[in-house]
Parts: sequence; structure tokens; C-alpha cells
Amino acid sequence: PTLFSVTGNTCMRAAPAGKRPTETAERNPKKPRASDSKRRVDRTALEAAVTEAEARSLPIAGDDWLESCSRALRSAGRWEWRSRGGPWTPYDRDASEAIEAAMADGGKASVSVAATRRHDIDFSRMQFSCSSGASGPLRHHQTTAEVDEIALLQFWLQYAEVEEGQDCLVGPSILKLFEDLDIDASSDVRALIFANECRCSKFGRVSRTEFLAGCISLAASNLDELRIALQRCLKLFDDDPAVAKRYYHFAFRYSLDPPSKVLQLDVAKALWSIFLSPRWGLAEKWLAFVEEKCSKAVTQDQWHLLYDFAMQTQTVDDLQAHDEAAGWPTLIDEFVEWVKT
Repeated sequence: PTLFSVTGNTCMRAAPAGKRPTETAERNPKKPRASDSKRRVDRTALEAAVTEAEARSLPIAGDDWLESCSRALRSAGRWEWRSRGGPWTPYDRDASEAIEAAMADGGKASVSVAATRRHDIDFSRMQFSCSSGASGPLRHHQTTAEVDEIALLQFWLQYAEVEEGQDCLVGPSILKLFEDLDIDASSDVRALIFANECRCSKFGRVSRTEFLAGCISLAASNLDELRIALQRCLKLFDDDPAVAKRYYHFAFRYSLDPPSKVLQLDVAKALWSIFLSPRWGLAEKWLAFVEEKCSKAVTQDQWHLLYDFAMQTQTVDDLQAHDEAAGWPTLIDEFVEWVKT
């Protein structure tokens, strides 16, 4: 299976009701207004690009494009948390959107940060707490990227097509983009990194706002800049297990076939080959075990905890200390027994 579908049809938001708590610029940088991106825009160049879009029957108007850039700039920001003086850690897209929605409604938020852990958010103090007793500050980290709306529009026009009345990237156009980036969509983790940075919500489809958010987040406004940015992300993926884990978690959610909440086994195996084979000494044994013994789809709990298990067990000898009472999914316990016998 490829990371993006070729044949399929398709591949932060509101301000709070009241004012945000007074904070330092670092913890709550000012969010740009919708009109900010309209400054310094070469209207002649914009009109020329819009004319090209019209010639291709793409539904893009000048002011509409500028508003899309502003919306993408806002969504490129992220909510982050920090505990015990550690590094700032970003919430995933779903958690960030839940926090934004709760703040807009003036309510409280409780968001998942791991398979068995949740953060309760106190907006009045901009703090989180969880049942384990851990707590710490919360912030919204707004990107400070400069946005070149004309360059982004010209970049978009190289690949965009129309589906259901909207300009977007779908199977063939996505694969053309990846081909130009020298990315094999069937096996290159950069395809998933790109989807993650765009915060894609639908497998095999990239909306205009998602594409813009990804390019703004990666500080890329053309093909060469995007290629360099994705290579930089790949190095982080290779060097930092925490970054790899974040992309690994995203891959599960992104690769689901709604309304199903479990991942089909053939898709899971393809993704495990990409994520685990380079960094887990037992990856080939795991894939052989799954091929021989597993016939059911993979749950989110199994998916998430397997990564933690893999980072703790690099050799067969490491499995000797495995504790079945430690709360690992049954599938992992069965794998350990299968290797031992």
C-alpha cells in the first residue's frame, strides 16, 4: 500500500469568548489578524496568478487566496506543554483543536497526550495537570514565518486540481508533487512527514489550507525550499526518537479508513517497515510474527505502545526480562512468547 491513494477520490481557529490571560510574548505571542497577509502584496502579480488559475478553471480569487494564507498562518501555530523544566512538547493536531475549541467556548479541556494519559487544562492559569500529579505551563506557539502569498500561489498552481468544486491535491497531483521532490510515496517517510506538517485530515487529499499551513510551517514557498525542508525533517526523524514517535502516532490516525477506528493489517505492516525497521533490532521478527500469527486489524493502543516497547527491546536478550503483568497489549505478550519458543 502507498502512503497516498492513487485511485481514491480523495487522498486554530476561533478566538476565545473573553480575553486570554496576560502572558509574556513567549508564552502567548500575538496571533496575526486576517488582514495581515494583505500587506505588502503585489496586486499586479496576484491578479496575474489569479488569471492563470481562472484559465485552468481553479476556483481561486485574489482576496480569497489572501484569506486562505492568513487562516493557514494561524493554523500553523501549535499548543505546547512543559513539565519539570523539560522541553516544550507540542500537542498533536486533535488535542490542539480540542484546546482551541474549549477556549473559544469558554469551557475546560481534557485532552489525550498518550494512550493512558490525559491533560486537564486550566485556561485561567495557562496550566495543565494530569492524574499522575504532573503539571506545568501551557502556551500557544505562533509561527513567525514570513508569508510570500504570490510565491505560494504560483507553487500551488503547479499541482492543484479541482475536486467537488474545490481546488486541492488528490492522488495523481500528490504523486506528481512527490515525484518532483524525489519521494517514493510507497516507502519514503517524508511523504508522511509532509502530511503531518500539513495537518492533513483525509488520506490521499491535501486541501488548500492544509497545503499552505504545511508550507508556512516548513518555511517553503517553492519546490526547492520544500525539498530542503523535508530533508531537514528527515534528519530530525532519524536523530530524535521523540520526533519519530510524533510522526509514528500521526501515521495511525492519518491512515485510518473512516469510520473505522482500527488500522488494516496490510497498511500497518507497510508503516511498521518504514518506521520500525531502521531503528528496532527486532523489527524483522515482529513483521514475521504478524505475518504468521496476526489476522486482526490494529488498535490505537497496540500501535502506540508497540513503539514504546520497541525502544526498550533491541535484542532477543532484552525480551528475557519481559513482564506480562506490566500492562502491555496481549499482542506484544504473544510476540515475546513466539520469539522465545
